[in-house]
Amino acid sequence: MLYNQLHFPGTMAKVPAMTNIQENIQYCRTLVQDQDLDRYYLSLFAPDSVRMHMWAILAFNCEVSNIVGKVSEPMLAEIRLQWWREAFDSILESQPRKHPVVEQLANLPDFGRIRYHLDKVLDAWSIFHEEDRATVSALECHAENTGGSINVALLHVLSPNALSSDAGPVRQAGKVFSLLAGIRAVNRRETGGTDAKALQATLKRIGDKLKPELSEMRAIQFTTRTTSILMAANGISDLYLRDLERAKFNIDEISLDKPSRFRKLFALLKYHMFSK
Repeated sequence: MLYNQLHFPGTMAKVPAMTNIQENIQYCRTLVQDQDLDRYYLSLFAPDSVRMHMWAILAFNCEVSNIVGKVSEPMLAEIRLQWWREAFDSILESQPRKHPVVEQLANLPDFGRIRYHLDKVLDAWSIFHEEDRATVSALECHAENTGGSINVALLHVLSPNALSSDAGPVRQAGKVFSLLAGIRAVNRRETGGTDAKALQATLKRIGDKLKPELSEMRAIQFTTRTTSILMAANGISDLYLRDLERAKFNIDEISLDKPSRFRKLFALLKYHMFSK
């Protein structure tokens, strides 16, 4: 593998210059497997023909999440988010920037249509601030525009002809998953020193609201199996919610090592075997 001196604005790290499409695919796959294992598991149930497209979208999501996680200065983060907007422009101009994720996004069957949803992810991170991490409405909005939008983008590559009625539940499943995964990653330093009991109460209100939503989504029927692949995230969301309930929504009692990988894979398999 060759390496150049390109510094990617997300992490300021050197990015490998890939020599062929297989190396680009492997870069995206490894990134997702390392940083978004739950959604990586989801991709394993997808047809081989679209799996690499899922990894490209999910790798983009990892890269953008890294920007906000590693850059403390809002202006610097915005510069890096703008880099991605310009990278999208370069794809539509048929001159994609030399970055493995950008080049893989350029290979999506209908990037022009998918870009709208990826732009919503960038915009969501652009307006998300530290104080938003302690408010229910801000967390829900952010989860819908990140996890929800990513799910709809994935729907376009999984089922290009999916009914428009499928997009709503798919977005909702992505929102719920993102919200629960985000709660697990919260710590009080990220919430501006929010009082522990106040934060616990906030998270409980979210959990109480999500429980019936997950129950309602179990009853939804879809016309294609590929659409249900994205809804299977509800199986992992159920595990996360139960763990949060056992911890009484006290983030200090939540273990990021649980649920185990086996439990997650079993939940996904169970979903595919027994969901409607």
